[in-house]
Amino acid sequence: MNSTNTLQTVSAQPTINKYDRTWLNKQLKDQLEILQLTKKIRTKIQLYENLPYTKAKFDYWIKKNGNTDSTQELLKKIDEILESRLITHGFEQTHPAFTIFLLKNNYGYQDKKEIESNNNYVFKVTRGDLPASKRKAVLSTVLTNN
Repeated sequence: MNSTNTLQTVSAQPTINKYDRTWLNKQLKDQLEILQLTKKIRTKIQLYENLPYTKAKFDYWIKKNGNTDSTQELLKKIDEILESRLITHGFEQTHPAFTIFLLKNNYGYQDKKEIESNNNYVFKVTRGDLPASKRKAVLSTVLTNN
């Protein structure tokens, strides 16, 4: 009978979510402080190297409980610092290919694309589609542009 009472007592206690928004914001502020103390950290993986949880686990907690403006602002600040450090590191290196790779895959950077276009448009018009007066105007415009 004692064991039943114990089970009821334990199950009646409210569950407290350790990984709530307050805890998440404190962790993010701690991460910002780590970034300010050492300039050697350039990636999130390096940031999580000495923390007691993995980046994947922390991302899960953020997804579950971190949908607030303050949490999102702290995450953005961390991303901006790391992005800036990668760019600076890329300028300092003689072979910045890996930095370029990281920027493309983690921050949405893309190569500059120049596209030349010489489009030739073909219009198929039957006699019934346009009245005779408009047909003449369209044909003269097309002929003078070519």
